[in-house]
Amino acid sequence: MPKKNTSMIKKSMNLMVMAIALFMISCEPTGNSGELSKKIHLRDSCQAVVDELGVRIKELNEEISELDTTTNKNKRETFVSTLKVDLNTFQHFFEVQGVVEAERNIMVTAEIPGLIKQINVEEGQTVSKGQTMVILDTEVMERNIEEINTAYELAGDIFKKQESLWNQKIGSEIQYLEAKNGKEALENKLKTLRTQLEKAYIAAPANGVIDEIFSKTGEMATPPFPVLRLVNLSRMYIKSDVSENYYSKVKKGDPVIVKFPSLDEETVAEIIQIGSYINPDNRTFKIKIALENPSGTFIPNLLAIIRIMDFEEDSVVVIPDSYILADSQGEEYVYIIEERANSVRARKIFVETGPSYAGKTMIKKGLMGNEELITEGARIVSDKEMVTVINEDVY
Repeated sequence: MPKKNTSMIKKSMNLMVMAIALFMISCEPTGNSGELSKKIHLRDSCQAVVDELGVRIKELNEEISELDTTTNKNKRETFVSTLKVDLNTFQHFFEVQGVVEAERNIMVTAEIPGLIKQINVEEGQTVSKGQTMVILDTEVMERNIEEINTAYELAGDIFKKQESLWNQKIGSEIQYLEAKNGKEALENKLKTLRTQLEKAYIAAPANGVIDEIFSKTGEMATPPFPVLRLVNLSRMYIKSDVSENYYSKVKKGDPVIVKFPSLDEETVAEIIQIGSYINPDNRTFKIKIALENPSGTFIPNLLAIIRIMDFEEDSVVVIPDSYILADSQGEEYVYIIEERANSVRARKIFVETGPSYAGKTMIKKGLMGNEELITEGARIVSDKEMVTVINEDVY
């Protein structure tokens, strides 16, 4: 250390010692007139001088630490890792659960009661619209049709003869009308029976996959009980209940991130509908999310975890929240690197934090975005302590 600097420091320390001694003598109360107020005043005056001297001593210690290179060489420095901080975009999400539903989830029922004669499909089979899936027993209907058809042919012959006679002004009008009515009644009955016969062949109302067959061959099919379930997996959607607290933050057309835990798969989808009703029981509203399913991976009632963004800020400082510390008063701070002429030191910076998400926190005040944040070692360093950087990363 240069002799001049050493001499100056020693001189300052001697002056301080003398000042303390003189002031302590002046602070001693004299005589018996030491009233309470005078003693309090003397105490406060002494305390002020002590505080001022303490600050000066700290400054001198720092100056000595910088000037005394011999001491620095023997001092054990703290090794730290750092992270270069930059301005980034911060996004905050909230999560809700949803359930996958099919756009077409059809419970197929028989339109007429009948004994199931034949089931032409199996569960998991893909069918086309109009394809016959189940056939009911039509034996009774077919016999009825044959009988009615025979009677219809006879009624037709009778009507023709009565019509011919009526045209010749032979016979009564009542006979003609009765023959005509008999023929038309049997004709309508034939149409009804043939329509019922068609309904005995249960066809697929749309393209889809046979999800479940509820009935068996030989059992009765009775409306309105379903015979089977048909689903169309090409058009799917997700329904979810969202807290009313987010009603103003969720918009139709917003993209969302959907994760399917059971499939370990994640996809991006879009909100296509927002409910206009708040459920008074749980204070939620419904949202509907479109789901592309070209490969048929997603099935009805599959659980989905939906992440919806409710906050976004550009060009802000974002750091890992594990490096944000707090003192006994709850004040949050971080350590950054401060480079001086002869040393690298840790500097304590108090910060004001914003929202956090996924281990990241937005810094509202305290950092500008060009600092070098101390990461590993931040919990063992102190303000203005000399440190050695052993690893540097960019965040």
